[in-house]
Amino acid sequence: MAENILLEALPPKTDYVTYLTILEYNLTVHQLPILHEILQDVSLTANIGWDLVHLLLPLLPASRQCLQDVARLGNPREVVLKVTELIEQLGIEAARERDISDEEFDDRNELDTDDTQVGDSKIEQIPGDASQSDLDKTNVVPPSRESQFITLLEMLAVLHPRIKTKRPSRFLETALQAVLPTHILMKSDYAVTEAVLRLVKALSGTTRPVLPSRKSTASAPLGGHSLIAPDPEEDDDAVLAVNEAAFHNRLLLVFLTGIFAHYMSSLTSTSDIPGLAWCGRLQEKLHPQKIIPNRKSCTTSFTEVERLQERDAAVGQMLALARDLKVDPRELLSVIARPKVDLSGGVERLSVEADQVPLNTLGSLFILTAMIAASSILDVPTSSPTLQIFPDYAAIVSNFIGENSMSEIGTENEAVVDALLFLGFSTLSHKSRINSPEDAESFTPVLQRLSILSAECPLPSLRYHAHVLTTSILHSHPLDTVRLAFIHDTLEHCPYENLKGSAVGWLKDDILAAESELKRSPSKSVFLLPSTIAKLAPALFPNPRKLFGAGAEHEQLFAYFSFFLAALNLYYLLLSSESLYSALDIKTLTQQYDFRGIFLLPLREIGRDIDRGMGKQSDAGENEGKGIAEMELLECTIQMVDEALQKKGL
Repeated sequence: MAENILLEALPPKTDYVTYLTILEYNLTVHQLPILHEILQDVSLTANIGWDLVHLLLPLLPASRQCLQDVARLGNPREVVLKVTELIEQLGIEAARERDISDEEFDDRNELDTDDTQVGDSKIEQIPGDASQSDLDKTNVVPPSRESQFITLLEMLAVLHPRIKTKRPSRFLETALQAVLPTHILMKSDYAVTEAVLRLVKALSGTTRPVLPSRKSTASAPLGGHSLIAPDPEEDDDAVLAVNEAAFHNRLLLVFLTGIFAHYMSSLTSTSDIPGLAWCGRLQEKLHPQKIIPNRKSCTTSFTEVERLQERDAAVGQMLALARDLKVDPRELLSVIARPKVDLSGGVERLSVEADQVPLNTLGSLFILTAMIAASSILDVPTSSPTLQIFPDYAAIVSNFIGENSMSEIGTENEAVVDALLFLGFSTLSHKSRINSPEDAESFTPVLQRLSILSAECPLPSLRYHAHVLTTSILHSHPLDTVRLAFIHDTLEHCPYENLKGSAVGWLKDDILAAESELKRSPSKSVFLLPSTIAKLAPALFPNPRKLFGAGAEHEQLFAYFSFFLAALNLYYLLLSSESLYSALDIKTLTQQYDFRGIFLLPLREIGRDIDRGMGKQSDAGENEGKGIAEMELLECTIQMVDEALQKKGL
């Protein structure tokens, strides 16, 4: 049998360019063990290694050992640029699949991909070994984009520490700017997350254990061979420049905040569990009596469901790395509370000075939340800034909820909403951090955003938590006049009818609290003044005929259903409680406002008309059945209030 062509043509029999051409046309999976032996020649690998990466990548996983050789023995400066280029190419291919233009994905570089088509190697038959060559061609399955990305990240982890120059961060910055957008475009994969975190660990010098084992698209990380060649282009006086270590650390931290932002934003809700369910788990810890029996809690889910356990593990690793990189919680708070923020979660342009490199805003939110959650939920000692409702939390809410337009509230990422609500409840759990703004104008915006979120957020658990948080912040204000002003404004001007139902609930809570306080203090709250309820009456008990016009439909009434029920129940309470009936002079209100004629009787007539119309439909489905039940409940509540009025002779 003739000698193998890869051995026969070895330099100096051919020059390096010719030998690369021979490799390009003759490299197959069958030839990889031979190539591995050839690449142990440090001089040869240093000269041709950079141009082998794109040839070896399509032959994964069989070519991993050869790629390891290139990472260990090739010229690190040349190979790292090639690896960076291929990572960008993977991102461009992923962008094309998502119908994103190359320019939109990355306008920084225009790559010439004619000779670097990742996943498309040119394989020619090896003379004298046709049968094996044909077998290689037919059996090689193209590697997934994710497995290629993981392998390239592993190469970066070996290559960067080998570069010996005054400013190695120049190479690191270029590579990280390629990795982040490509990672964002990759399919959500636990193995990809593992690889990215391993890269940060390797480049930061930490020795933490890897994430829990799981079958992935790649085997063990590259490494294990003792010989790593020195940098052939090492500077004679390769002493790190001033602040180079700080800049290196800062680049990794900026990169980590970007990865954190992408990872959290990519998490989908599972059984009404958003993101890491920080808010739900904190509420279960603070109020265990509210956990619904025979229903799996958020806390239990994160101890039993594998996918949720992976989320906890990944975030735990990211948080540990952030601490290793000396993240400052005070800076995180400053980033997310400043007036103008970038919510894109994309790549930040990196500056020249370390302290000028901006952290990713969304990633900063998640890291700070994770730090506080580790302390609040898991009782892990941690250093976190003192967060107060005003101005800190109010500013954070305005930056992330309805930042561009109030009409967009409810479309925010679920993990973002969960983090924001958690921060609110965590702050409220410390009484010393519950404060009031200097003026009422600063109090209203945060309540408006949270209350709209409670109406518009698509996830039921987040809607509920947003409502509870809004209620808690509202009732935390010491001035009853400020609380009343917000309730009145919501009843009169809010376009969300279910929020008007919430406002009725807030009013009832304040009335009952004021009644209870009256037993301990002689001062009378504004909520116990007859003029207050009289002023609110037109917004509390509007004429349904004026709202709906003639021929009201069930859909119209349904939009106001929770509001009408809340208003009826409030009036029943005021009629049934002798102390409230007297204090608020409900008799005069009923007569002067004409509660029956303006509100009660028109509402009953509309309800009965709709009920009769629905009863005539012989093919009533599930929605119609639900509508009939609603009409019955409305009729029952109206009857209850009517009987209470009759008992009072009204």
